[in-house]
Amino acid sequence: MKTKAGLALAVSSSGSCKTTKITVKKKVGKKFVTTQTGWLLTATKKGSCSVKFKAPGNAAWKPLNETKKVLVK
Repeated sequence: MKTKAGLALAVSSSGSCKTTKITVKKKVGKKFVTTQTGWLLTATKKGSCSVKFKAPGNAAWKPLNETKKVLVK
């Protein structure tokens, strides 16, 4: 996954949830290519979940380093 700036986006989680990549497979010529289309956040138990978003910066964009908390009930 990439940001609107075209930079690599990493998503991770800890606590009461997990993140998984959403992918699709397409046939290109004779080969199958897997492309990531998003992220899935799944609650695993009651409690607090932290989701971290990270992306490097460049000359036009500042680095992204955000953490959001989600309460799982």
